[in-house]
Amino acid sequence: MEVEAEHQQQNGFLTGIIREGETVILQKFNYMRTHVLNPKKNLQLGRDVVNMAGVVGEKYGTTFEMVPNPENKKQYLLSVADEVVDFESLFLTGEGGQDNRDLVDTESSQNLSREQIEEMRDTGTSGKVILEKLIENSETYQNKTK
Repeated sequence: MEVEAEHQQQNGFLTGIIREGETVILQKFNYMRTHVLNPKKNLQLGRDVVNMAGVVGEKYGTTFEMVPNPENKKQYLLSVADEVVDFESLFLTGEGGQDNRDLVDTESSQNLSREQIEEMRDTGTSGKVILEKLIENSETYQNKTK
């Protein structure tokens, strides 16, 4: 999740510190929205509930990681990401198929069960690791097009 300022840009450089009451832009993958920051309230982002208090005091343009809240499994906390991963380049490497006509969307091509995936998520496994496991356990991933 990346947080940027709408009005904190000067000469092409992001400046300033994120403060309560300011408008921030939230981006999660291709989804973007604006939000007036109130660290005392949680934000509903899709099906995820996010505690926004972790962004206050950080610089605009900082990328945050959604981390499961150990005190509330239905909520995520935001912490500054140690590493920003370009998922497209990470997972779109290797050979792909000519086209996707032979791929069939059935649960039989994924060897991980829904319960195993949810268990990884609930125990705090990072999204990167979960995606790697999904790819490793897919019988058809290498046949898809890029």
